[in-house]
Amino acid sequence: MKYLLSFFLSVGLAYAAPPMPKADPPAPTPTPAPVAPPPFILPTPVPGPAPNPPVPPPAIQLTVGHPYVLQLNAASVSASPKGLVWMRTKAEPWSHVDDDGVTADYSGNKSVCIIGAVKGASGPCVLTISQGHADGSVTELASVSLMVGAPVPPGPGPTPPKPPLPPDPFAAGMTATDAASLRMLIIYDDTAVAKLTAGQKAAIYGATTRSYLNSHTAVGPDGKTHEWRIWDVTTDPTNDDPMFAKGFKRPRASVPWIELGNGTTGFEGPLPERIEDVTALLKTYGGN
Repeated sequence: MKYLLSFFLSVGLAYAAPPMPKADPPAPTPTPAPVAPPPFILPTPVPGPAPNPPVPPPAIQLTVGHPYVLQLNAASVSASPKGLVWMRTKAEPWSHVDDDGVTADYSGNKSVCIIGAVKGASGPCVLTISQGHADGSVTELASVSLMVGAPVPPGPGPTPPKPPLPPDPFAAGMTATDAASLRMLIIYDDTAVAKLTAGQKAAIYGATTRSYLNSHTAVGPDGKTHEWRIWDVTTDPTNDDPMFAKGFKRPRASVPWIELGNGTTGFEGPLPERIEDVTALLKTYGGN
């Protein structure tokens, strides 16, 4: 029995199932490739305002009797265009009388060039200062702008536009047949006559003002009444000339008040306190 058990154990072990193979290890997780940062883009610069071009120096005024002197230091000077200036080169003290009889003196000992205006000539001229070299080349060193002749005085400039004329206060009531002549309306307060100045009373009640108005105003539609009115503030103008009825209804800031018109322009405002000023106002729009 002991031997049989050993036999069966050995046979069982011989025919036992083979061991299970080991599982493959998991594949390693791939490392992600590094992400490159986005490229750095420089902002587009905003163009600034263009630099102002250099302002050339003003031209030197050169007139007869007032020469211009340049120190040369071995340079040479030429003028363009020709015929506007004369030039003299000096290298020692000198006294020069120009075309107009004016004497210019120089007490130095450097080489200079005297430039004077030709009598009767005028216009712009450019002096070019150059330096010559042994190889025959020339270098331009500087230029000077001259204005030859007497300076031209500035003109009066443009004439400013004339302001529009004030309107005729009677225009709204005028018709095509109404004459372009003086018209006047004075509005006053009969209850406040004591507050009027002597000049205002003379304008309202005086014979001189009425005589002027009768000789300078046209006769109205009725063929006999001249076109001027002096009305109290309580007047009802309904049945009068429409020109004056509409003038009476115009806004006014105070009384006594005067309205004047001549068909082209006019005036409306407080009645002046002096009779002289009233007369001058009437003549402004009605003539002498």
